[in-house]
Amino acid sequence: MRIIAKSALFTMSILLVAGGWRHPWLVMAGEAAVSLALLFIDRFRYAAFYAICAVLGPVSETLAIWGGAWHYVLPQVASIPVWLPFVWGNAAIFFASLLSHTVKARRIA
Repeated sequence: MRIIAKSALFTMSILLVAGGWRHPWLVMAGEAAVSLALLFIDRFRYAAFYAICAVLGPVSETLAIWGGAWHYVLPQVASIPVWLPFVWGNAAIFFASLLSHTVKARRIA
């Protein structure tokens, strides 16, 4: 049941960016709320993984941007939007949970 809640929250994370990118500070607040909900569902089990991905994801994107690979239309900090670290962290939790769920399902089968 938790994977369904996490899927809904991850979808919300994507929709926040898709629909609100012109309002980066509001998107950041929404992404932070999604992050807290995702972390709370598993009692902060993936908190360290979240933090690592929330830092390394935007750092790698910043380097690629500085290299000319792409750009964001409304960057706020170091060529990236303020909400990007939260999105990377949310994705990390979702995919770690999905992997865990898949491994558990294979053990049962």
